[in-house]
Amino acid sequence: MLERAVDGCNLLIYSLINKYMNNINSKDIVIRRSSVDSLPKYKNLYNICFPKAAHLSSAYLQWLYQDNPSGEFVGADAYSGSEIIGQVAAIPGKYFFNGRYVRGLLAVNVAVHPKFQGRFLFKKLGLRMCEFGAEEGYEFVIGVANAAATPGWTRQMGFQLVQPLEARLGIGNLNINLVAAAELGQLKRTWSDKNLAWRSANPNNPIFSFSTGDRLRCYAAAKGNYLPVYSELPMQDHSHVEIKNPHFLSPFRLFLGLVPNGACKFRGYMTIPQRFRPSPLNFIYRSLTKQVPKLDKDHINFSFLDFDAY
Repeated sequence: MLERAVDGCNLLIYSLINKYMNNINSKDIVIRRSSVDSLPKYKNLYNICFPKAAHLSSAYLQWLYQDNPSGEFVGADAYSGSEIIGQVAAIPGKYFFNGRYVRGLLAVNVAVHPKFQGRFLFKKLGLRMCEFGAEEGYEFVIGVANAAATPGWTRQMGFQLVQPLEARLGIGNLNINLVAAAELGQLKRTWSDKNLAWRSANPNNPIFSFSTGDRLRCYAAAKGNYLPVYSELPMQDHSHVEIKNPHFLSPFRLFLGLVPNGACKFRGYMTIPQRFRPSPLNFIYRSLTKQVPKLDKDHINFSFLDFDAY
């Protein structure tokens, strides 16, 4: 019993010392608004944090952060002296939201240097990114978080866990009722031809598309040239899009996203069991204006086009 008490005291002392040292070191950390002028620094930070993430190249970061027709990215950077040690970044887009067109942000990248983890930098940077976004007139931040990151967004930063994305595998078209999806949707990303051309030009994974009837069918590689991820857009909105026919070896298609209840029956598509998914992909949301504190999970239009997985 005495040994357990001693161990408990030692643990408490260690915790207090660790907290004290972290507070001392945190005084040297400065948080700044992100800038496209620092793209080389971000690439170096990502290389340290994600050494196996070859897709985070200079060309990709320029495309994602600087070339977006909706505007440059919004982010918060943490510096210790002249060294960048953390970042939370989001990209802007135009959305149809609660019956009107607004500007919103999509959270895309989070990085904290291994030497500085455990100091709540993720929370501090995420909240500052939200502050910067609110100051620039953005109405909300959405994102897709894996299981490990979700508690940080929801418990520490007050994001709503709306629901996990649908993950379905099937053959043929989704045949989404586009009229019903538009009428029932509370939130939908709007894609102009210019924005869709930018999205399709992802240097790591370009999007292919072709038109049939009233819709534009969009594909990107999910597993090399074998399995494509798939989505549909109203064709009347994209009459000037350059059509590129997809060439994939598998007849199967992956749907990853959300459709308002009643707008798609998913005939020919089966839900992928959880045990076959690397991690649940959770759709998260936070209002920057407090006008719409929560989303209705049954009224959201969202697909692979709308985030950075592919």
